[in-house]
Amino acid sequence: MKRFFSFLLVSILLLPVMGGTAMACAVAEKVSSGTPARVTGIIEEATMNTITIQVYDGKSLTFSTANADKSKCQGLTIGSRADVFYTGTILETDTLDVAVTAIQQPYGDAKVSPCTPVRVSGVIQDGTMNTITIQVYDGKTLTFSTANADKSKCEGLIIGSNIDVFYTGTIEGTNTSNTNVTCMEQ
Repeated sequence: MKRFFSFLLVSILLLPVMGGTAMACAVAEKVSSGTPARVTGIIEEATMNTITIQVYDGKSLTFSTANADKSKCQGLTIGSRADVFYTGTILETDTLDVAVTAIQQPYGDAKVSPCTPVRVSGVIQDGTMNTITIQVYDGKTLTFSTANADKSKCEGLIIGSNIDVFYTGTIEGTNTSNTNVTCMEQ
């Protein structure tokens, strides 16, 4: 009986240590094999194994596409919109630590005009009845007026969840006052 209690006591004392180790491994695995992030932009250049897109803030990002699934592309025409799905981290315009998993384009006319909504994807940081604040791929936060936006494809606007904001107009830095949000999707 004394051995049993000794074993039980040792087990209880070691449980947090072993659990902490297991938890650290699980978190690292989740981060490294998580769902790919997405960045949307306008194609500036495309070659057999690279694509350069201009993102919402005017920056150009060049990605290696050698191992990317391109089955949902419509030709990668310069001036058309493209979604780049990736794992890793983009630092400013440095995409060297990024692995592109897929490139997709919208069906139909993918050419962008001033009337064509542009999509910016991010994680919801805050929201009110008529605004939403999201954090985008590069860590910046953008706050949009959503008073006239179609929210029918949203599932609750929960802080920490992913969202796509479609807008017309331009974003300058983090200033979104020259945009008109047309719809949001989750």
